[in-house]
Amino acid sequence: MDILILIATVLALGSGAVTFLVVRPDFRPGRAVTISVGTGLVVGLGFFAIIYLVVGAFLAAVVTYLVVRRVTGVTAAAVAGAAVLLAAGLASAALLYASLTTM
Repeated sequence: MDILILIATVLALGSGAVTFLVVRPDFRPGRAVTISVGTGLVVGLGFFAIIYLVVGAFLAAVVTYLVVRRVTGVTAAAVAGAAVLLAAGLASAALLYASLTTM
């Protein structure tokens, strides 16, 4: 159990740091820290529900944020990134559920 907590902590800190580096140029420092902490909590706690698949959802959200930010603007990019994180997380949970029920 200790190793799972360690992995979740590393994932939370790593995703928070990556998020901070990505959103820092677009937001004030306080808001960038808030977004990073929120993302870290979602990824860290999501690890216990959908195991490693949360990392793929996080990476998809970061790529979406970067692409949408370049095309439209920061607000639309933040909403799109959050939506992709939620959608990919739910899709990963459904995939994991389906694979475990058909074993």
